[in-house]
Amino acid sequence: MSHHNTLFSQMLSLIPRHVFQKLEHRHKVGRASRKFGFKEQFTAMAFIQLAARRSMRDGLRCLAAAGNRLYHWGLKNVARSTFADANNSRPVGFFHDLFAEMYGLCATKTPKHKFRFKSKLFSLDATTIKLCLSLFPWASFRQAKGGVKMHTLLDHDGHIPAFVTVTDAKTHESRMAQSLELPKASIVVFDKAYISYPWFRALEEKAIFFVTRLKRNAVYKLLERRPVRRGTGVTSDHIIEVVSRGKGLRLRRIGYRDQKTGKHYEFLTNNFRLSPKTIADIYKDRWQIELFFKEIKQNLRIKTFVGNSENAVLIQVYTALTVYLLLAYQKFLSRVGMNFAMAGIDHQPFKVRLVDQHFKQSFPHTIITPANKSTVGVAPVAKVGRQISPWRTGVHDPKNCIYKASVVVGYAAPTPFAARQKRLEFFPNSIRNVVSSMGRS
Repeated sequence: MSHHNTLFSQMLSLIPRHVFQKLEHRHKVGRASRKFGFKEQFTAMAFIQLAARRSMRDGLRCLAAAGNRLYHWGLKNVARSTFADANNSRPVGFFHDLFAEMYGLCATKTPKHKFRFKSKLFSLDATTIKLCLSLFPWASFRQAKGGVKMHTLLDHDGHIPAFVTVTDAKTHESRMAQSLELPKASIVVFDKAYISYPWFRALEEKAIFFVTRLKRNAVYKLLERRPVRRGTGVTSDHIIEVVSRGKGLRLRRIGYRDQKTGKHYEFLTNNFRLSPKTIADIYKDRWQIELFFKEIKQNLRIKTFVGNSENAVLIQVYTALTVYLLLAYQKFLSRVGMNFAMAGIDHQPFKVRLVDQHFKQSFPHTIITPANKSTVGVAPVAKVGRQISPWRTGVHDPKNCIYKASVVVGYAAPTPFAARQKRLEFFPNSIRNVVSSMGRS
């Protein structure tokens, strides 16, 4: 009997087994948790993320419905009390370190950012995740509101999160920024909420560049006026000096007018070598972190939680971000320029919708005619156990390339060929036909 790994199983296998063993040893997992260890807990939480379940009961019932596939995922039937106790008592540090390990894995495969300079480029920002104060009393934010704040450092090589920490919503952004460890000669871009001249001096001493906007009430001394090129939108390029704690700090002030909107901006940086237009474009590219926040809030389960404790909320947030990196890693491995959003993952348990337009770009000889919203076009597969490829006899015949199928993650059944009843598998090299770049190519 042939063996088939589901797509979910193949995705989990992208995380090396020794990573879980190393982290379990680091966090000193006891003997009592061997039946439902950290790996099993992460698998269950990842399932809830991809299946878009909104509660613990909903997620575990959906997980139990997988039946025999649980064995291939390394799971047994998960009791609700066991799962709840694990989320409430397990150290959050394990899942934070797992996220960091996954970022290190992704960083080896990411494409370079769009700018010509070779320095690493990061965006720094924070977003608030709102919580119901009656259900999450520990997350008090205002009199009638609760929430936590997710501080994020986005790597522009691949647009993936490089650093994430979650604090109470009252914590100011500038406090968390001072604890960041950035690589030497890198460039970090942030908004005016992070302006702190002592921190700017610390970045200068570490040979780290920054780009931000100048506050309206900023006090500075003009030292030098530089010439600017007309037609680029740059209105001024000045060398200025600001005073912080009795010490002067030389910075660069750049005026720029957006030619589309007509709005004028003033940027502040400690990089004196890049052109003024490049500095303006760097700050404009900071919008990628806003898109990242929008994507994870729309497509990941970080607005409804499977537990009400602080521990459970943090575990779910870090698990969601690790799943995001897992999908991004598969995208980088496949090197596909398709633009499937994570919203392409259906909210029905483990069903996947393929976007018709992008699918036609990848398989121009295949005609896709979905019967309804729950059906998708499936790429024809030559043989079970081999890389996905078109049927030899049907590539140039449109009549033989019309497929209507409902795809459960891991398997596909092409209906036009009634004689072929084998359930065909999506293999790792073809996962790109199901999920891809979280909204960006």
